[in-house]
Amino acid sequence: MDKYYILDNPVFRKETLPGTEIEYRVVRELKNLFSEYSDWIKIVDIPTDTWIEEECYIEINNTHIKCHALPYVNKTMVEGQLIVLNNPWKIKKTICDNNDCIALIEFPIEIDLAKYIVLELFSRGFNATIFYDRYPNRYRRVVLTGSRDYSFNNGSPPPIPAVSIRKEDSVIIKKELGNGNGRVLININARTIHDVIGKNVLIGINGSGEKEYHITAHHDHWFTGFSDNLVGLATLYKVVNRLHGEPRVLPNIVLISFTSEEIGAPYYTSWYWIWGSRYYLDVLEEKSDLERIYLNINVDTLYKEPLEINGNPSIMKCISILQQKYGIRYNGYDSMDFDSFSYTLHGIPALTINTFDSMKHIYHTDLDNGLGFDRKIMDKTVDLILDLIECVENIPPKYSAIIDYLKNIFGEKIPLETKIVISKLESLGEKIGDENKRIRLVTKRFTSTAYILGLKPYFRNDILGDLIAMKELIETIEEYIDDVVELKNYDKTLVYISPTRYNLEEIRKSMYQYLANRSREIDNEINKILASEIITRT
Repeated sequence: MDKYYILDNPVFRKETLPGTEIEYRVVRELKNLFSEYSDWIKIVDIPTDTWIEEECYIEINNTHIKCHALPYVNKTMVEGQLIVLNNPWKIKKTICDNNDCIALIEFPIEIDLAKYIVLELFSRGFNATIFYDRYPNRYRRVVLTGSRDYSFNNGSPPPIPAVSIRKEDSVIIKKELGNGNGRVLININARTIHDVIGKNVLIGINGSGEKEYHITAHHDHWFTGFSDNLVGLATLYKVVNRLHGEPRVLPNIVLISFTSEEIGAPYYTSWYWIWGSRYYLDVLEEKSDLERIYLNINVDTLYKEPLEINGNPSIMKCISILQQKYGIRYNGYDSMDFDSFSYTLHGIPALTINTFDSMKHIYHTDLDNGLGFDRKIMDKTVDLILDLIECVENIPPKYSAIIDYLKNIFGEKIPLETKIVISKLESLGEKIGDENKRIRLVTKRFTSTAYILGLKPYFRNDILGDLIAMKELIETIEEYIDDVVELKNYDKTLVYISPTRYNLEEIRKSMYQYLANRSREIDNEINKILASEIITRT
């Protein structure tokens, strides 16, 4: 079979959403493709939500313009007076007094901020939003929810509809606005479907020993989804071809194509992504079936070099060894954007090979269609995956690399309480001799995702990510003058402040104390871990 079969096959190039007949056709095709080169294949059902768009258009002065609805917008028809907003930072100064306004505004550079724009416009009395792209000739998707935070447990649909149009269509709309009365009608035929079944595809290659290496990608995607993530699937296919009949003694390899990476967490949960992998690993944990998974290597958003790795610093030695050979960049801790983060949440060392920064201009657009893609990057990625496995087999993950990583991030200008936390984590080896257990325990217990709500983007997911975020907020507090700053860790509010030039120095002092207080809380968690280890050994 042609090694680029997946990339060129029209079955895979259709927009593929979880729990749909299109996904089921993709899953059947994957099963047929991989069966020749694997020892076993298993299809795992994942309860999920999905979303389907059938039609979207805008009408202004009898001019019809195609649009794409943004999930989770559902079927509606809305009319209002068009207001052009040229600067998203001026939204808070814009009010629609009669609740009869539709905003026309450019997508933010960080497209995940689109939901905050929609929520802010809703609070200002707008009843719909039309986003146009900053680049020409493309439509873009981004999932919207009605929740300001990112929660594993709750959420809501967006309060008002929002659609995407091309940049050049925004010019037409602005021109029509000058020719008529400025009334706009948006017609959307789309729906959210709850309680459907997505499909994870597991492909096994039996090796020696008990350990499993999971090599993963996802098969759901927006539009054609070439780099995000048909290339990931094609890379898995090339890996299984290379491993078939491999003369070397290999560990057990499980390749997984996940469903519901782009969308699917049930009932509008605001952490809507990586659901297929999160659910699957939660089930494995309930069955006490995670211990055998030694490492996850995930592949996503491959477009152009250089290759980047986001991953657990415990494998930094192998990353450093391979850095020069492959010209890869270490881009920090495992990113919450990728399926690898589901493994991290369970303490399993994980990484994603990606080139996300190189494809932001086509990310989640209909121009992610393969044009401009360097196909040689796939061969390089396959080589890198196999070399990583071989390296980790010879140089296991190191706990000391996590400590070195944390020391480098925090530096010396931190409270004594934070230094004590790092020191106690470093000394865990005296109490927990099993290095793998230490890595998994610290990764699971102390990985956190901190973020600031609103239009000024800040996200930090890391080991001790909440402490790192508080430290970085102290260092950059001037950027938030005259804003209300709410720093959250998952669902929990860490800091709620309103810095001004009048109170800035006192805010800094308070933040430093908050960092010390949170460090004490983590210190207590470490003490409980140490106490439980002593009890377990006695």
